[in-house]
Amino acid sequence: MESTRRKVIIRLLLITGLSVSAGFALGILTAAAVFRAKLQGFIDLDPAERRERVVWYLTRDLNLTPAQSAQLGALLATNQGELIEIRRSIAPRINMLLDRTMNEATRFLDTDQHERLKIKVATIKRRIED
Repeated sequence: MESTRRKVIIRLLLITGLSVSAGFALGILTAAAVFRAKLQGFIDLDPAERRERVVWYLTRDLNLTPAQSAQLGALLATNQGELIEIRRSIAPRINMLLDRTMNEATRFLDTDQHERLKIKVATIKRRIED
């Protein structure tokens, strides 16, 4: 009788532990998917929209006054061209590194995986050059 009761308690504890673990893992996966979607949405914005979003977040997080927010927006707009120029100037080096990495990955990826990697690398390259 006592042995059966212990077995039931152990099973209930195991089931509870597994349920909690599964819930925790599901929560992490969901949060990661939401973060990735938000980041992708941000990356896909044009530079002016991206700058406006950054100003909005900084205004909120730093409690900027409207005047400070306007000054920050103007400062970012002034420097945005230089940032884009720097990014474009290093794009060839980044592309070369991406190509080398992709070619080396052929050693351990199957054909389908390699084709999907090519698509992802092409997307990254387009973003770097925009």
